Amino acid sequence: MTTVHLTIQDTPSGLVRISTDAARAPAGTTPPPAQRLAVELLSLAAHTGFAIEVHDTPIAANLEGLAAALLGPHPAQRDAEGYLTHPALPILDEGINVRSLLMVLGLETSFVCMEDDCDLDHPAVTSYEHGDGCAAWTPTPPAGDGWVLVEIYDTEDGVYALYCRGAA
Repeated sequence: MTTVHLTIQDTPSGLVRISTDAARAPAGTTPPPAQRLAVELLSLAAHTGFAIEVHDTPIAANLEGLAAALLGPHPAQRDAEGYLTHPALPILDEGINVRSLLMVLGLETSFVCMEDDCDLDHPAVTSYEHGDGCAAWTPTPPAGDGWVLVEIYDTEDGVYALYCRGAA
């Protein structure tokens, strides 16, 4: 078992300083899960668009309010092809696990695949297969209360919708 210490501190300037004692994994090796999560958090801090303060080792970012912003009302509209991204959702590097990020923020996530949510002859599936996006798809929210649609996006495995809610 690998133990990685993650320190989160308020700073006098109002930022949140996130630092870790995780040493970098040697080149060509996969870091343990705890270290990967620490690195994801540090990477997130560097890519959030929030106030960032960079030091020799720690990276500080003000993530306060991100969970509330994701759960609150948002003006995002689906584009012409049917995709959507909540304006508060940070742009993440491909290697960042959005589920881990939202879990750290106290949010529960659920992913809905369009192909699992629709019959194969549904207009959204047909439209997507012809390269016309997924505008005809209205994702079915997960069971339970409080789910907020955060993103509809395309992957090499098809179209997915990401929902989140406050963790119970």
